[in-house]
Amino acid sequence: MFESWFSRLSDLVSPNFCAGFIAGLPTALICAPFDTIRVRMQVETFCEEKLQSHSLLRLIRNTLQEEGLAGLYAGFSVTLVAMPLQLSLYFALYEKSKKWLKGLGDFQANVLAAVAAGSVSNVLTNPLWLVRTRMMTQHLHKTNKYTGLLQALLRVSREEGWTALFQGVSASLLGLVHVVIQFPVYEWMKQEIAGDEQPTFVQMLYLTAIPKLLASAASYPQEVLRSRLCDLNKAQRQPFRNLRELVAVSWRLEGLKGFYVGFWVNSIRILPATFATLWTYEQVLHVLHKLNY
Repeated sequence: MFESWFSRLSDLVSPNFCAGFIAGLPTALICAPFDTIRVRMQVETFCEEKLQSHSLLRLIRNTLQEEGLAGLYAGFSVTLVAMPLQLSLYFALYEKSKKWLKGLGDFQANVLAAVAAGSVSNVLTNPLWLVRTRMMTQHLHKTNKYTGLLQALLRVSREEGWTALFQGVSASLLGLVHVVIQFPVYEWMKQEIAGDEQPTFVQMLYLTAIPKLLASAASYPQEVLRSRLCDLNKAQRQPFRNLRELVAVSWRLEGLKGFYVGFWVNSIRILPATFATLWTYEQVLHVLHKLNY
């Protein structure tokens, strides 16, 4: 039995797992300030405190004045765990699933593998993203009750029940359209442009940009919904209790633009972040394959 479990663990901790984990580190660093601002813009409709401006430069300046540099990196300690872990799980499961499904054809296998990997990695890491969201947004709720990952996990579990750690999963699963578009399109473009060769630096620029922009435009509303669901605290009075009610109240209060609040900040963020992720992933994977790992 132990040999079977060890074999499964060894299969998971593959070169793709290791490369995904390492790729998550620069991504976390690059994304942090933009993520803080973007998430605060997404949830402020339901917060006690409102942002004074939606200008990126003014938001950065106001955050630095009110909270210092730490304000832009709110929840960063959680991001350093959540981002590498989700990417490592995603890439490992994605590659494994593609092999299992290869008999269906390349495109179909890529799409189904993206759905499978995205579902599992999103569900398993949801508690981490929930804690990160709350640490990012607690300034808008005029509180400071979450001080770290373990403390926040224990506090949410104790005050709201362990099921509260999975708030936002429903929106995450809706957002699988993102990976269904991004990674199959990336795989197709990579094969067309570079074939079996290692993509060049310039090739990686548009290999990362085009699929990511397409995927983000299609799936961004679920990011807004996920942030709002994660920010929902049972100790606060909120005008929604679940995803269906959140969609209805968001539409009533803000219309279509409410589902794209912060999208322009996200657009600035995703290009360098996606490039850092996939470039690092491809380079690390290339080195590991050369080492016969």
